[in-house]
Amino acid sequence: AGHRLLQSSMMIATDPPDHTRLRNLVNRGFTPRRMSALAPRLRAIAETCLDSVVATGKMDLVKDFAIPFPVTVIAELLGVEPERRERFKHWSDAIVIGLSGTSQAFGRAEVAAAADEMADYIESVVAARRSSPRDDLISILTQAEEGDALTSGEVLSFIVLLLIAGNETTTNLIGNAMRAMLAHPDVMERVAADRSRIPAMLEEALRYDSPIQGIPRKVVEEVELGGTKLPKDAFLMVLFASANRDEQQFAEPDRFDIDRKSREHVAFGHGIHFCLGAALARLEARVAFETLFDRCCDFRLDAEEVNVIESN
Repeated sequence: AGHRLLQSSMMIATDPPDHTRLRNLVNRGFTPRRMSALAPRLRAIAETCLDSVVATGKMDLVKDFAIPFPVTVIAELLGVEPERRERFKHWSDAIVIGLSGTSQAFGRAEVAAAADEMADYIESVVAARRSSPRDDLISILTQAEEGDALTSGEVLSFIVLLLIAGNETTTNLIGNAMRAMLAHPDVMERVAADRSRIPAMLEEALRYDSPIQGIPRKVVEEVELGGTKLPKDAFLMVLFASANRDEQQFAEPDRFDIDRKSREHVAFGHGIHFCLGAALARLEARVAFETLFDRCCDFRLDAEEVNVIESN
C-alpha cells in the first residue's frame, strides 16, 4: 500500500472521466497500424524461442516458449534491453502473484523488493525517453500530444498493468490452448492440417479455459444483480471463466468445439474496460501456434498430469 508503482490510478481500476483520459492516451501505442506491423517481428521472436529446443524433440512448452515469447514481445514494445527481460518477468510474477494472495511463492519482502526494482528501472527509462524519445511504447506514452501526456506515476502504473496483462495472460492462453488440443486429438489434427483454423481454435480456448479466471471489483453503490442485493463497498470476484461456461449463452459449454461462435466470450472483458491489448494477444497467439506447427509435429503430452497455476 502506498508504493509509488501504484500511487497513480491503474486504468483497469478507474471510471470515467479518468478512465477516458487514460485510455485515449495509451491507445496511441496500440493502433491497428502499429499492431499489424508487428507480425514479422513476432514470428522472428517465436522462431528464436524454438531454435534451442526443437532439435531435441522435447520441450517444456510453458518454460521454453509460452513464457519467453510474450515477455520478449512486451519488453521490445517498451524498449527494454534484452539483458533486463528475465528480471522483468521476475518483477511481474512477484507483484501479481504476491499481491493476489493466491500463492506463497513470494513473501512480503520479495514483493516489496521487486516493486522497488521495477519502479527504479521504469523511472530511469521514463526520464531518458522524455529527453531522447525512441520508437518504443514508453516514448509514446511520455510525449505530450495536444498538451497531454501520462505523468511519470501514470506511466509506472500502466507499465505494471501491461506487464501483468501482456505477459501472464498470453502465456496462459498458449498453455491452455495446447492443453485443450492435447485432450482433443481430433481438434489438434484439424488445426495442424489447416492453419486457417488457428484463430477459431484460439477463440474457443479463450472461452473454454480463460487465461484470467476472474477480476476483483468493489461495489460503488448499492445495486441488485441477478436477484441479489449487493451493498455499497461489497467485494466481488467477477468470474469470466464462469460466464464463458454459461449454458444460456453457449450450447454444451463444457465441450471444446472450435466450430462454435466463440467470439461472444468475455475473456477480454466487456465495455469500456475491454482489453486494450486484445488485438496484440490474438496476433501473438496466432503467430505462436503457426510457428509451433511449422517447426514441430506429432505433439504428445510428456507427463500424466499438467501442473496448473495456484488460483484457489
